[in-house]
Amino acid sequence: MSNNKLDILKFKGDFDKAIYLQNKFNDRVFSKTEIDVVYSDFTNWERNGLIDISHKVKKGGHKKLSYVDYVWVSIVKQLRGFGFSYDEIKSVKSSLFTNVFKDKKAVKEFLSHKEYISKKSGINFDDLDQLDADQTDFDVSMLEFLMMNIMLFAQKTVIQCFKDQPEVVIPLSENIIMDYEHVNATDLFSRYINKSHVCISVTDIMRYFLEEGEDSFETGFPHILSQQEHDVLKAIRHNYQDLKSVNIRFKDNKPQLLEIKMMKKVQVESRILELIKSGEYATIEIKTVDGKLSHYEKTEKIKL
Repeated sequence: MSNNKLDILKFKGDFDKAIYLQNKFNDRVFSKTEIDVVYSDFTNWERNGLIDISHKVKKGGHKKLSYVDYVWVSIVKQLRGFGFSYDEIKSVKSSLFTNVFKDKKAVKEFLSHKEYISKKSGINFDDLDQLDADQTDFDVSMLEFLMMNIMLFAQKTVIQCFKDQPEVVIPLSENIIMDYEHVNATDLFSRYINKSHVCISVTDIMRYFLEEGEDSFETGFPHILSQQEHDVLKAIRHNYQDLKSVNIRFKDNKPQLLEIKMMKKVQVESRILELIKSGEYATIEIKTVDGKLSHYEKTEKIKL
């Protein structure tokens, strides 16, 4: 099993590894004996369409489970323990294995918040600008998305399932709640939070194949970086355009404020006016050479 463990420290905050993670999650590395499910249950669940392992294996190959399979089988086991019928579990399965990019309207809504996405993930704003929701052909299931979210943000994540509405699955974590608030989707809480539901910890399931187990989720960088130091690195990796310098201000030996200074050449006064109107700065310095515009320096301040 040790060779199959994943180290959160190698992935947290590194969103360039998202595709690698998705592929890794689908590697078939676990034998059925590595999960606490009796053989007869495996057989019944496969026969009734709750899990799909056999058809993914080449003829003569071993019926091993991928990381995604491992998490899903563990969810099935818990749902059965909560009294969910096979048909109800199939509805949960349909939701968790739906492509999150299938709903183009939702994708467009989320991509309309490019500044929020860029600051949160460090993805270059210009790269986000080139994304067209109608043209995106990514295929990522909700379950894969949640597993990637757990690794990239090192945050504990649960799913809420409703026996009387099994097609509804609501994921929750600190990071996901921020997304809900930012895209004005908090009505999900008012509609479902007071309904009877079961809560399954995806984090608790995944700790089996994580290097630090549950400790991986305490700080995200256990025993290495403080939260403030992590915030400094995240801000620096934000892909600022025309970056000149980063000044870190401390208070009581802890980083409190970042001053990000950027320099850009400019020869047209209208560009300065556009910048002033945007308000995306704390201070602006306009430099001239021989009485003509040369460049400007703007400073953004980020409170840690």
